[in-house]
Amino acid sequence: MNEIHPSFDLSMAPKDFELWVKQVLENEFSIEKFEAKHLDKIPGHDGVYEIDVSCRFSIGDFEFLMLVECKHHRHPIKREVVQTLHAKMQSVGAQKGIVFTTSRFQEGAKTYADAHGIALVTVCDGRLALSARSQNFEASYALLDKLGMPHIFARTFHSNFISMFNAKDTQGALKKALNL
Repeated sequence: MNEIHPSFDLSMAPKDFELWVKQVLENEFSIEKFEAKHLDKIPGHDGVYEIDVSCRFSIGDFEFLMLVECKHHRHPIKREVVQTLHAKMQSVGAQKGIVFTTSRFQEGAKTYADAHGIALVTVCDGRLALSARSQNFEASYALLDKLGMPHIFARTFHSNFISMFNAKDTQGALKKALNL
């Protein structure tokens, strides 16, 4: 069940981590007309932004843009990283944002992401951990039920819920967790 993505290597360069994330997203989303681009230059209201990974897709007549920041760091990811992604989303008109990291997220980053609907994903040994805030454990179970995952995956850390899953093991879990 906890199979590791075979191409993941913690010693990979940041650019290779970005390409790995792009590959994970391409493998996870089985939506027609799904396109992921690495280092995409997207014009916004206040300039052009180079995005680590951008994803464009259509559902019916609706077109969506998702921005993904990839942080292959050893130090915890700060609130400013999530704020910057949110500002880029507003400027370019993106509907969703995700931050992938090989580190962890500071509490301020989690709080800001929760308030603005930005997904936070930690990569550990090739496995994905989606962070979602929850004030009670029953809400955590409800999220697991929504994802179609057993409750055994839940762990609580100071009112934070973290669901551990592998994208290949849980078909569509990332897409469902992101409300897409």
